[in-house]
Amino acid sequence: MDVVTLIIAILGFVIALVSCVWQIATWFWSTARPRATMMHGIIVGPGTGTAMVGPIGKNGAPFPVKQMRRQGYNGPEIIGIEVVNHGRAPMTVTKFGLKHESGVGFVPIGEAIGPTFPHRIEAGASQSWFAPIEMIREGVSAASDVWKTGRAVSIEATLATGKTIKTRQSMQI
Repeated sequence: MDVVTLIIAILGFVIALVSCVWQIATWFWSTARPRATMMHGIIVGPGTGTAMVGPIGKNGAPFPVKQMRRQGYNGPEIIGIEVVNHGRAPMTVTKFGLKHESGVGFVPIGEAIGPTFPHRIEAGASQSWFAPIEMIREGVSAASDVWKTGRAVSIEATLATGKTIKTRQSMQI
């Protein structure tokens, strides 16, 4: 009788443990899970609302803007962020900005290309924001001179919860 009771108790404990782990996993999956990717490219034509962009490589390799210019695309160069919501709940992005390796931030006020802030991103959806790279280059140059650092920048987005998501990639500007 004692062996049967022990087996039932162990089985009950295992089922309770599995249930607890499942509840934690379900809770984790039910939240918004943002991912950010750094994007770089060129506006194809003035007033067209079209741009050719691509993600920055893991090694910081930018989009091939020089090749695009040789093909006749002379629009302004842009840099931006794509935010993807991999979770099951919506999230709200309140701003985005670039972060220099010295810690100095650059927020494109009035120069941002994309939806206005705050912007809600539904579950499974994505949104991108861009800024002209020339204004960022000026700030990066000044920050690099003052803090004697390199010219690498990454991009981050701030959510309504206060959480900041940062791109894993960085790019020399």
